[in-house]
Amino acid sequence: TLSYVMLVVVGASMMAVFATVTSLVQLITTNQMRGRVMSVYNCAFRGGMPMGNLATGWLVPESLRHRWRLHVGDAKHVLPAVLQDVGMIDIFIHDSLHTYDHMLFEYRTAWPHLRPGGILLSDDTDWNRAFPTFAAEVNGETLMFNFRVGGMRKSMGVQ
Repeated sequence: TLSYVMLVVVGASMMAVFATVTSLVQLITTNQMRGRVMSVYNCAFRGGMPMGNLATGWLVPESLRHRWRLHVGDAKHVLPAVLQDVGMIDIFIHDSLHTYDHMLFEYRTAWPHLRPGGILLSDDTDWNRAFPTFAAEVNGETLMFNFRVGGMRKSMGVQ
């Protein structure tokens, strides 16, 4: 029973951190630059988030709720639909399932939706060769942070 309680507490805490960071990004941005921050999470993320998802969004101020939306499900189904809905994006951050196939899927799905000059970031690029493989596919120049986080900017001339 204590483990279920801890799952709720840990999951809620993780979601509070993610919501806080997202809210802070929106709050420190000027009104002209504000947009939407969207996240697609796998249903099972480090064991605790599914239970904590029950409280997701409680930290988002009422004035920003129209810009916030939670999408829960398999990224292979949810991500293409979300990207189709939002159109072009400025930044895509991969930090979900770190298998070679899934990482490549997310990169290949998000890349056409990145504006020219947009940035693709990926955590845990050291787990497999998906990031350098994708960079070679799109002739992208990569930048690595702490040997784990990879970044790549879409060329201004690429659509």
